[in-house]
Amino acid sequence: MDGKYGVVVETSGGGGDEQVIDYMQRVVGMLGAWSVGGVGSSIAGERLFPDQDRLFAKATALGGELYRATLEKREYPDQAGAKLALSATCGAGGFDEGFLAL
Repeated sequence: MDGKYGVVVETSGGGGDEQVIDYMQRVVGMLGAWSVGGVGSSIAGERLFPDQDRLFAKATALGGELYRATLEKREYPDQAGAKLALSATCGAGGFDEGFLAL
């Protein structure tokens, strides 16, 4: 996924959303992509979210940010270390057996 862009979307039944989003964003970075951001919420019932209008507005804004990041080929300096670690482990060709054993 080197050079690609990603966002994470998370839902939960009981909270802890920020920790899960942080973890998912690290996974995106470990796969070689730039993480543009994330959005998440606990569920308040069948197909209902607390503060649903704000959540949907944030998701819409995040989609726009993903679009602009892709067009502008943005790089995120705070994520560069993870990408370098991936390159050192996997080389230019992508994942190898050594990486999968980590």
